[in-house]
Formats: sequence, C-alpha cells, structure tokens
Amino acid sequence: MWCSFVPASGQGVGARAATPEAQCPIVVIRGRVRADDRVAAGMAAEARVVAAELKVPFEDVWVQWLDVLPGRAFAGGGLI
Repeated sequence: MWCSFVPASGQGVGARAATPEAQCPIVVIRGRVRADDRVAAGMAAEARVVAAELKVPFEDVWVQWLDVLPGRAFAGGGLI
C-alpha cells in the first residue's frame, strides 16, 4: 500500500475559499485489490494518523483508495 499527502496551497469548501486552518486534508492510497472491509479499515487507519499528525478533526480527513491492478503500476524497476 502506498499513501501520499500533498499539502494544498488553496482549497475551496463549497463556494468559499478555506483558510489553511479549515482545510480538509485529502489523502490518496494506492494499494492492491482488497476486500471491502480491509479497504475500509485501511482508510480509517490512515485518516486517524493524518488527523493526529496534522491536528485536525478525524471527520475532516478525506481518504480515497485506488486499486493497483496487476501489471498496471511500475515500481522497484519493474511492473508490479
């Protein structure tokens, strides 16, 4: 599983721009295909870590899981 977080230079919430303190972190996880319950557990765990590290409410962290299909990613010098 790979997870990335890129700080946003700006973010909109609805029709208004969010201040840096009011932004919702967006995290993208790339992982092999897993059962729905394992994906949900992984996303929740990542949201807890991000919330704790950035000192934001857990409910404000957005996490997306993208399945890495066999042969559709290149890492470590070859297809995985």
